[in-house]
Amino acid sequence: GFLRRVVDYLRGRMKGQQVRQESPPVFLQSMLRELMVDSKPLRFCSERLKSLILTLQIVDTAEFAPLVVISDFTTVIGTYG
Repeated sequence: GFLRRVVDYLRGRMKGQQVRQESPPVFLQSMLRELMVDSKPLRFCSERLKSLILTLQIVDTAEFAPLVVISDFTTVIGTYG
């Protein structure tokens, strides 16, 4: 789904050998182009993941800490849209 595409995008960005410095709006535009979404779903990524974890009644959330970090980052980037 959506979060898988975000993780794949970030993984692809980190694989490169070149370091690029971009402003948040430029990074956002690149991400939106690649994921083919608008910025609204990005702004609610963190809330949606937390809601899913609560709905599934997951007790040990430590396993999902990396996804929480990515969803928080995606939410912050989405606010630049």
